[in-house]
Amino acid sequence: MHRARHILQLNEELLNQMNAYAKLMKGSLRLGLINGLQCINFGAMLAAFVQKYPDISLSIRNFGSYQLLDMLLERQIDAAFINQPLRNISSSLNFQELGEDHFVLAVPITHHLAGRKSVSLKELAGERFIFHQPWHATSEIIAGFEPNIICRAGEPQTGFYLVQGGMGITFFPSLEFKTLPSKKVCILELNEPITKKVGVAWRNDTNSPLIRAITDFAMKWCSNRQKQ
Repeated sequence: MHRARHILQLNEELLNQMNAYAKLMKGSLRLGLINGLQCINFGAMLAAFVQKYPDISLSIRNFGSYQLLDMLLERQIDAAFINQPLRNISSSLNFQELGEDHFVLAVPITHHLAGRKSVSLKELAGERFIFHQPWHATSEIIAGFEPNIICRAGEPQTGFYLVQGGMGITFFPSLEFKTLPSKKVCILELNEPITKKVGVAWRNDTNSPLIRAITDFAMKWCSNRQKQ
């Protein structure tokens, strides 16, 4: 099955190359995404890419970072926009960092920490945490801290809504909070900064000009944003 998928992928890449050499840049790209790409303004980036390459069709799948890395290795997708994992990425893949954000603590408005501006991790030892699933790279970046996990949510937004309902507290990307404002949730800065790094991953054996187009475009887009 894997061999057959590989052959089909090579045939598709050959067709994409032929189109590119004919200056048509036609074909299809299968992209994998995590939720939480506000730090690179992914929506605007992809819209600009489509405007530049209107004849490239896109298929998008949303999963956690580790799921997407597996899908890349199995040739189910062509490129993935993910959180950079702490574990080593397969030598068969390339990863390029594009941007970063930092985590804050989201607590219900009724929580005893709600009036604070910041908090230390050691103060959170006995708190009830809504945490990420293991297939999200975010689940492992809180190094040296063992949260009291009462619930694991499939997506960060789900965890946020559970906090809003008063179920517990969670770590949340600071820029994501701006897209989910709530009068029932308070945000506290962490005294020990926790950084979230976002980037794009792709297979290093690919010859597809379309994959090169999306990865090069993403790197240039993010580089220009950082200069602004």
